[in-house]
Amino acid sequence: MAKKVLILMADTGGGHRACADALRTAISTRYAGVLRADAIDVWSQVAPWPLSRAPRASQPLVDRAPWLWRRIYEAGESPRITEAIFDAVWYWTRRRALAFVEQHCPAVVVSVHALLQDIPLRALSEWRQLSGRAVPFVTIVTDLVSTHPVWFDRGAALCIVPTDEARGQALRAGLRPDKVRQYGLPIRPEFARVALEKHHARRRLGLRADLPLVLLLGGGEGMGRMEEIAQAVATLLAGEGFGRGFPASQLAVICGRNRCLQQRLSRRSWPIPTAVRGFEDRLWEWMAASEFAITKAGPSTIMEACASGLPLLLSGYVPGQEEGNVKYVVEKGAGSYASEPETIAEIARSWLRAGSPRLDAMARRARELSRPDAASAIADDVAALAGAESG
Repeated sequence: MAKKVLILMADTGGGHRACADALRTAISTRYAGVLRADAIDVWSQVAPWPLSRAPRASQPLVDRAPWLWRRIYEAGESPRITEAIFDAVWYWTRRRALAFVEQHCPAVVVSVHALLQDIPLRALSEWRQLSGRAVPFVTIVTDLVSTHPVWFDRGAALCIVPTDEARGQALRAGLRPDKVRQYGLPIRPEFARVALEKHHARRRLGLRADLPLVLLLGGGEGMGRMEEIAQAVATLLAGEGFGRGFPASQLAVICGRNRCLQQRLSRRSWPIPTAVRGFEDRLWEWMAASEFAITKAGPSTIMEACASGLPLLLSGYVPGQEEGNVKYVVEKGAGSYASEPETIAEIARSWLRAGSPRLDAMARRARELSRPDAASAIADDVAALAGAESG
């Protein structure tokens, strides 16, 4: 019987889900019949109401009150505050957490969410006392640079980080060097494998093969000022056509799970060819077809774009955990940052103009930052902890 690997996530954004899915796929592919990996939104299953609804509040809070999100994030950096919060949460979730472990009986537990270290480790420690079974715990840090202290719990068997900056913070937090491994962020390997020429990729997606494509993303949840940015970019690029009624570029807006945004944009009349889509399970095909991506500074999107060799025009960030991502991309030469839709449109126009050497240079730098094999490397470490050999 295949041993179970339990991947813990919470529904607070598409990035955690993307990392969990990439790792689950890597484990299932490399260790078929030996390991079975399940990615579970554990918070909704273990926490009682209203705590179970808390993750769903993150997106509207970030969109509508970023100042409040920042205050909450910074307050959580105090060990005294986080310990008090986790003590209270453990009091309310202890019985359910232990029942959850008993139900799944995992060989290894993996967390891809910052808030899922303390409580799962308490549950596994108590489970060991009750059953005599020790279950290794692995943390996968999904923040590139601005890593919150709650990521780094010394009870983890391994802490896997994506960048030099995250590794340094793990060591400063007191983790032993042999417990910290740097592989990159787990992404689907298809982002690096798609080798189609851009005009062929555009034709496969039903787009104009002869027009360069600008890709606008808002993460899995369609966050940020996407509507304003799309309108500004389309309006300015419409003036770059080489003749009346002949556009020189096209736009794709991927709204993720934000159906309201998708419906509004789909009803618009656009001055250039514009494709409006919801959640795309094969996002790598859209990246392969594009000249560059306009997106908020989500870690998964950044690393997926880098693996695709896609320059990034960052349009915003979640206060706290994504701020360092902007500096990372800009200083590494893989993209630029602007927050105002009109400025973003101006940069997009300059990048699209013929003979722009900067776009090619950013594409090369993006590929140099990518680690498309991260999910496979992590899968091998997880398998080793489970005592499994590849099938």
